[in-house]
Amino acid sequence: MKHEIKYRIESIHKMDHALSAFGAIFELEKQVIDIYFAVPDGGVVKIIEEGRSQTLIELKKRNSGFDLVQNTPLQDVEAKIAELSEKYGVKAVLHRTTHCWSYQGMEISTHHISGRGDFLIFTLENDEDAEAMVSQCRDQLNIKEEEKITVPFSDLPETGEVRLQTHVAVFVFLVRENKIFLIERANTGYMDGFFGLPSGHAQEAESLYSAAIREAEEEAGVHIKKENLKHIHTRYRNRGRAYMDIYFMCEEWEGEPFASEKEKSGICGWFADTEFPEKTVAYVFQAWSEYKKGNPFSEEGSALIK
Repeated sequence: MKHEIKYRIESIHKMDHALSAFGAIFELEKQVIDIYFAVPDGGVVKIIEEGRSQTLIELKKRNSGFDLVQNTPLQDVEAKIAELSEKYGVKAVLHRTTHCWSYQGMEISTHHISGRGDFLIFTLENDEDAEAMVSQCRDQLNIKEEEKITVPFSDLPETGEVRLQTHVAVFVFLVRENKIFLIERANTGYMDGFFGLPSGHAQEAESLYSAAIREAEEEAGVHIKKENLKHIHTRYRNRGRAYMDIYFMCEEWEGEPFASEKEKSGICGWFADTEFPEKTVAYVFQAWSEYKKGNPFSEEGSALIK
């Protein structure tokens, strides 16, 4: 029987970096809707909606966490929601972004739950070893024992009015002879082994052009003049966290592009848009495709594996 132990954390992104440094392996990102039902015994009954997949989950509370007692795929989710709603009533509907990790046979996941906060969950098969393994991981990840969550997420108080907080990221297509420069990600804790563009978050009080110029120099070793940057696409995505992705294209720069952040990158190279590596982060396909269609703006979605 699987056993879950949950902790509140400061930031999903900070914990992702800590897990990567700790030696955990990133598996995938999920965008999930959890429908909680008001069961009377303090346990958890919920339906998880993930894309076209729906699953009925039942958890039983124990002092150290929660036991997973049911994990059943659903064929007729509307009928099951109606049945449980009539029997118990809907308690809460929560939207979350989940990053899945593995470490020495243990499942670890980080979560951002809209209106509730950020969390870390350890999932183990063998309850006898659970406390020892979690204690070891908790110490190395600097997680305090008093941050343990012993109630369902649906029972946690809301963190206040959920206002839109938009993160801004910049991306640079370096283009030469109809080929695009891509860098393999490594040791970042997110999508490692996949190819992407020179990119990063805009810093406070930094213009978007300045951010793109800085990221191109830091990650590809080239210097770009502002007049040589062309804005080609803006993409808004909001699946638990709101991002405004700003894409630039550049065909003239100083220096020869290379993977200049050796500790965060693997190989690099030039690729035609019909010959991108199989492991290329999806936003590269998406943004370039929208640009070629002449679309300056698109919405929704996230950087998923193509």
